[in-house]
Amino acid sequence: MFPALCRRLSVFLLILSSTYAGLTNLTIDDTDTTHWTFVGSWNVITPATPCPLCVAQPDANLAHNSTWHDGGTRSGSFSFQGTAVYIYGIDIHNPANVSFQLSDSSINGFHFYSGSDPYVYNSLFFEATNLDASVPHSITWLMEANSIGGGESALFDYARVTVDQDDLGSKSSGSSIASATSSATNISSSPAPSQSETPSSVATAHQKAIGRTMVGAVVGALGGIALFAVAVGCILLRRRRCAKLNNTEEGISPEILEPFQLPRDGSTPPTKLKADLLVSSPGSTTTAQTPSPASVSPSEGSGTTGHPALEERLRSLEQFAATFPPAYS
Repeated sequence: MFPALCRRLSVFLLILSSTYAGLTNLTIDDTDTTHWTFVGSWNVITPATPCPLCVAQPDANLAHNSTWHDGGTRSGSFSFQGTAVYIYGIDIHNPANVSFQLSDSSINGFHFYSGSDPYVYNSLFFEATNLDASVPHSITWLMEANSIGGGESALFDYARVTVDQDDLGSKSSGSSIASATSSATNISSSPAPSQSETPSSVATAHQKAIGRTMVGAVVGALGGIALFAVAVGCILLRRRRCAKLNNTEEGISPEILEPFQLPRDGSTPPTKLKADLLVSSPGSTTTAQTPSPASVSPSEGSGTTGHPALEERLRSLEQFAATFPPAYS
């Protein structure tokens, strides 16, 4: 039973690992013009081209690749091909309202930051999951001034696209993810939710990474616990089988116990019992004989006159036989 369970568990873990091993996240920086299109006069901030006149001055060391796009009431698009997409930016105080729309789909999103922190890095602006990876997709967005403080700006940093590793080598250039100048990170996550779910505009990249790490850790922990339980079960089963084979009391040979077993009907053991027990002591050449009635003392009830060693041995064996329980098998 346990060997079969071990094999089935191993096959299950192998299938589970192969299911998620092919998923990969490609990170595409905002400076990659193959996928990003910024409409209007955007400020492209890089280490070589800073923007000292821009109102927003986030820490470049905390931005992806130390670059971002800063624009006011502008628009743009992002083209990709994969099963999921995530747009990240840098939240600022009093930002613009940003509306997103995925092409050939009913998925749309809205992002607005109302927190008190001056800058929030790796902020998730938009996400779409469970997409058809066989066709290209495009995300368009439009920025408008908010009605609270009149803010008009938004900072776009990078995007992540989930693809299958097997498809990377088969895709052509152009809108293909394989042609992107980006970094790939293996992920282990649960299946994506359905398209009918409303995209979350307040989750952060850090929360996403923690979620994927927790799922992978739970799967690994469950697999390890299951393997450990099966191994312990196999060991216990083997010990139990060995214990069944050892059906004698420890230190007592079956040949010694057999003469002391009483009949099932409760009758007295045959008189041959005592005669067989009167054997020579170790190292002695004298053979014990069955004592005659005259040589037996009425007070002792057993033994031989003039043989203290034999009498003591016989007395010990009689006491052992009197206390040993009868056998019923």
